[in-house]
Amino acid sequence: MNRARARAHTRTSLGAGTTGALVALVAGALFLAGPSRPASAGPPRPVEYQPPVHAPVADPFRPPATPYGPGNRGIEYATDPGERVGSAAAGVVTFAGQVGGRRYVTVLHDDGVRTTYGPLASVAVASGGEVAAGESLGTAGRLLLWTARVGTAYVDPAVLLAASGFTSVHLVPDRNDTDAPGRRGGRRPVPATAARWALGRALE
Repeated sequence: MNRARARAHTRTSLGAGTTGALVALVAGALFLAGPSRPASAGPPRPVEYQPPVHAPVADPFRPPATPYGPGNRGIEYATDPGERVGSAAAGVVTFAGQVGGRRYVTVLHDDGVRTTYGPLASVAVASGGEVAAGESLGTAGRLLLWTARVGTAYVDPAVLLAASGFTSVHLVPDRNDTDAPGRRGGRRPVPATAARWALGRALE
């Protein structure tokens, strides 16, 4: 009787061990073939961002109060037509084409942030291609809108720049602001500590 129980226990142990080994093998295969970034892969790698163009800001980030309300979901630059537009950081192009008859490019970065650039006068990349930081995505028109998203939420691109060491942005002078000469050609600071905190909350 004891021998029968021992044999049954041995068979059960071997079965559990075999099942565990198969699960481990399948998990290993899925890991090797697997998703580009599993949810349990740990914190995203830090990414250094830089402005996509060397142009003053015409309109900073102004999140709308409602999903369809007025505002600005990115940073709008006063660019010269034909000015080169570079990727704000290294990544993979996930979209390069037209939306509503206008050209846009979207790049996915290692930290999960997606940045979009447009409308563009020309596009120099294709979807699926890898780009380095600063690599040309195309050329700008009179204005360039640069947006950044974490999932479906838009975040202030100035936060990305501040977290990367760019603590200020250059603003276009306000034509109606005649008694503030300091703004003409001046700079408006973005607190780096607050920027890093906001970016961390957005990536949680």
